[in-house]
Amino acid sequence: MKKIIVLVIFAIISLPLYCQSDAELELLKLKILHPEKYSEINKISSKIKNTTELKAFNFVIANSPLSDLADYSPNFIYSNIKIALLSKKEMSWGKKIPETIFNHFVLPPRVNNENLDSFRILMYEELKSRVKNMSMYDAALEVNHWCHEKVTYQGSDGRTSAPLSTIRYSFGRCGEESTLLVAALRTVGLASRQVYTPRWAHTDNNHAWVEVWVDGKWYFLGACEPSPELDMGWFAVPSTRTMYVHTRVFGKYSGDEQVVSNYDKFAEINLISNYTKTKNLKVNVIDDKSKPVNNAKVEFQLYNYAEFFTLAKLNTNKKGMVNFQTGFGDLIIWASKDNKYGFIKADKNDSNITVRISKSPDLKSMEFTFSPPIEGKPHIPESKNVERNNQRLNYEDSVRNEYMKSFLDSSESIEKLLRYDIKDYNKYVDYLVRSYGNWTEILQYIINAEKLYAGNKSISALLDVISDKDLRDTKSDILLNHLSNALKYIDKMDYDIWKNYVLNGRIYIENMLGWRSIGDKFLTNDLGADKINQFNQNSTSKKVNTILQFITKEIKIDNIGNMHSRAPITPEGVYNLRISDNISRDIFFVALCRALGIPARIDTKTGISQYYNIDSDKKNQNNQWNDIRFEKIESKLDYGFVTFNNISSFEPNYYSNFTIRRFENGGFHTIEFDDIIPLSKLPRKMEVPAGKYMIVTGNREQNGDVLVNISYFDVDKSKETIVDVKVRDLLNEKKSWTKIDLNNLSILDIRNNKREKLANFINNEYYILAIVEPDKEPTKHFIADLPTLQTKDQTKNSPVILLVNDNSSTQKNLNKDLYQNITNSVFAVDYENNVMQLFEKLKDEKLSINLPIVIMGNKDGELFYFNKGYKIGIIDEILQLIK
Repeated sequence: MKKIIVLVIFAIISLPLYCQSDAELELLKLKILHPEKYSEINKISSKIKNTTELKAFNFVIANSPLSDLADYSPNFIYSNIKIALLSKKEMSWGKKIPETIFNHFVLPPRVNNENLDSFRILMYEELKSRVKNMSMYDAALEVNHWCHEKVTYQGSDGRTSAPLSTIRYSFGRCGEESTLLVAALRTVGLASRQVYTPRWAHTDNNHAWVEVWVDGKWYFLGACEPSPELDMGWFAVPSTRTMYVHTRVFGKYSGDEQVVSNYDKFAEINLISNYTKTKNLKVNVIDDKSKPVNNAKVEFQLYNYAEFFTLAKLNTNKKGMVNFQTGFGDLIIWASKDNKYGFIKADKNDSNITVRISKSPDLKSMEFTFSPPIEGKPHIPESKNVERNNQRLNYEDSVRNEYMKSFLDSSESIEKLLRYDIKDYNKYVDYLVRSYGNWTEILQYIINAEKLYAGNKSISALLDVISDKDLRDTKSDILLNHLSNALKYIDKMDYDIWKNYVLNGRIYIENMLGWRSIGDKFLTNDLGADKINQFNQNSTSKKVNTILQFITKEIKIDNIGNMHSRAPITPEGVYNLRISDNISRDIFFVALCRALGIPARIDTKTGISQYYNIDSDKKNQNNQWNDIRFEKIESKLDYGFVTFNNISSFEPNYYSNFTIRRFENGGFHTIEFDDIIPLSKLPRKMEVPAGKYMIVTGNREQNGDVLVNISYFDVDKSKETIVDVKVRDLLNEKKSWTKIDLNNLSILDIRNNKREKLANFINNEYYILAIVEPDKEPTKHFIADLPTLQTKDQTKNSPVILLVNDNSSTQKNLNKDLYQNITNSVFAVDYENNVMQLFEKLKDEKLSINLPIVIMGNKDGELFYFNKGYKIGIIDEILQLIK
């Protein structure tokens, strides 16, 4: 009733305000729905006398996602806004940037789903000094060089670290590098945006980079990977094969790009036309009677990681139609509405297709080839600019490497621990080393915890269960808060259950903060003193029911308000704001349970919140995990079992060659695992929710085409279903595409600075040769895959020859540590670039812009494999050819 009254009041108030700005209307909603938060905001806005500052503050506050409203003070947001306006005033290009561009792409402090920090405030003067008196074009390049001094590429988990945290440990994945670069560009008033291809079409991966607005045009650049010019980067060639590139814009947007979705506070826009040739794909959705379906959800899906990944979702109009700008590659078009669904494969040249939806569509096994767009040609800069840029990169590497010397190694860690009389120091050494630039915080946690709980094994247990990224950016007081609270419950359950699901401060991909106090607040503020004893004496299930009743009654769900950031609201923020999106609510549930000594988790396979019943028979631990469905206070899914039977000619990997997908809410959703897993390593009988399933198998050809097979099966409650995994063999046979004279090619072995014939390094039937680009993301991906070769009988003795370009700037400051994990390898210089020149002649194209170049051949000079640029599965493809 209360919610209805609020909505009626809002509707009445809104009637005379149709001419108000979007920001004013959003602030009015905030005043009605969140009066306490509005009051906090109003205290700041009422003190702002400058009209420009007030307008900017209102725009940012009005369009801020729930995570920012809940977890950051209005004063913090205002401080960031003042820096943005200062840059507009002090930078020479400030007056060139139109107000609309400035509001959407300079003013917002948020880039993606990172936790916000004081980067702009702390780094403004340093960055300003680097770009003063430069043109916009040169300033954009210079800011990227500054970022490269601080950060290089290294893969990490899905949580996006804040810019200052990324700098502290000196590396990040592409999403973190691009978040840093956008923050840095905006700090000096350059309009910029983080752009994504959610999945590549030609390989199993994705990528994020940056676009910057310079003199009226958007240019792209690789984040923390400076090139000599804008519109350059290692991904320039792959981006010509993409099917979708997008960015999320802060606030409502009406630019020239295709708006895929436009919400009250943000828009998602399609940028693919900046990178490749495009077509306008028109989709018609009809029902069983061939009538057009209004407001049907249409998903544009791409084969990637052995699943059909949804690139974008659009709703049909009254004519049952929707248009999508995309590249010239294949897509799966999935349409659904009101328990009706259907799909069709759209071939690369299709521009108009029809999808029929039904409650019982005829789902048949299918076998087809899935093709990406063909490759385009990128811009190639002048060679003198490339050489000058390489020299700068090497200097910047040396600056970063010098900073990294402040990180602790094993001996330094032991020295620090002994200085503070930590007796059992060996158990802490690895955590200090893995904490990189955050070692002072981890050391402080160890010192403080040992003072309070000397010798307690749970001090190190907490460091063990959190993620590597948590070690790199979590403060010591937060860790101590988790330990101190959790120790109250250590004797009430099995230690491993307590360690992983009560002590553990890591729940999902949220920013890990000290949320343990919400337990006390819940007991005292929401239950009341008279009910605390009763709650503490209740069984686990009754306690959980009390928590669920509180959440369903007090926490309002708003899944739109936090879509822009996709940063989970912290448990403390959910408790205070009493509004949440679904995932933040689930995190809050788990956090509140753990704060009250109830083991809880979000199941990685199903994404469902669960609690562990510590009152049940401890001999049946698998039956003690209980699913939570918030739509109903508590319900439990039925489960069955899947056993895989491999009938392929090789062992397939989950995500590389196959996935299984469960049907739910009008579509199939992939059963998730943490990483790519060989089929033999999966559980022999994998427990999954009962229901309808799709199995997708695929094998990718060298040209990017995928040989796909899809089929369906049902899993019944408590029964085992045997599923055949049949991955189609590659079409190309093992035959050489050319032959070369290995004695005519020379390389320079950097171990002894001696020039030798390439043939002298080949001591096995087969070899792998790669021309690499040290410290660039594609090379690092490839290097990370190489150790797989040493685990296979067919290639464990095959040499791996890694070549770098023959110029002084490339050879200087090489990070040789990158290659130490590869046995039977040679790290050498391509003498006078004769190997590269040979392959450029054989392929009749410029290859140096698309490294690494990977070749597999035999000792007789026959070449069987060639690939340019990185793609997932290179090693698997080579292994299949050798087999």
